[in-house]
Amino acid sequence: STSDRAVWRTNHSQVLRIITDIGSQFARLPAVYAPKSDEDLRNHLMLALESGLPGVGGSFNLLPMGKTELLVRQDGLNVVATSCTTWMGQKLFLRAVDQLLGTLTVHNSCAVAVVLVRNQEYGLVGEAITQAMPHHAGYLGYDGRAEGRLDYRLHINGDPHSEVALSILL
Repeated sequence: STSDRAVWRTNHSQVLRIITDIGSQFARLPAVYAPKSDEDLRNHLMLALESGLPGVGGSFNLLPMGKTELLVRQDGLNVVATSCTTWMGQKLFLRAVDQLLGTLTVHNSCAVAVVLVRNQEYGLVGEAITQAMPHHAGYLGYDGRAEGRLDYRLHINGDPHSEVALSILL
């Protein structure tokens, strides 16, 4: 419903704010975070989300999925799916997007992909992502760029009638 989508967009915004703040911390303290695995960094994001989202443990639940994905649920519904992966090129990035979309259902409207750029070449990685995304099978459109973020619309794997907002954070 329209009201469900409004709630999901609000939750998506909250998750984006928290993850953006943590991503800034990763960038400011590379000696602390660079040696950590994607799974360790995902777990760090999970801790930040637990402290930053109201009602975690009550209406909000965080469920680790696989090694790099995290599902944010509210009142028993999936509201935002996230992933945390290191940039290893366009092909592997598009596979990670597929994997993230594979965790979604028709009841999701939002996803966040955190792309860890360990060599500090954010501009080049952003350009490579911009070039790669239109080649994704679920690509519907580009919604713009914001501070360290690229926003896209995609459909869920196997469902061309669904639409998901995907924010990619560098």
